Amino acid sequence: MLGAISQYTNEGGYRQNTDPLPFSSLALWKSADIRGFYLPHYFDQVPEHVSKLQKLVADGQLDVAMDNGCNTDTGPFKGIEKICEGLEVREDITFL
Repeated sequence: MLGAISQYTNEGGYRQNTDPLPFSSLALWKSADIRGFYLPHYFDQVPEHVSKLQKLVADGQLDVAMDNGCNTDTGPFKGIEKICEGLEVREDITFL
């Protein structure tokens, strides 16, 4: 995990507060493995893998969920005017 140093206090310890942890801190705390990639480097592989994903969904092996904020106080987040609210809620339906 790179960049987590911004979460340390001047006293040299990890910042303790009641705010929800940023995703990177939560992932680090749970020793989660996070990998990313730059999609344009792999555009030639998109059709093959979209087909594989569609088959997994159709066969019931992959569930798809969309978190649009229905379970939040200010949701659901629909429309361009709700983008900022959706980003600030910092809640999701993932299992991390």
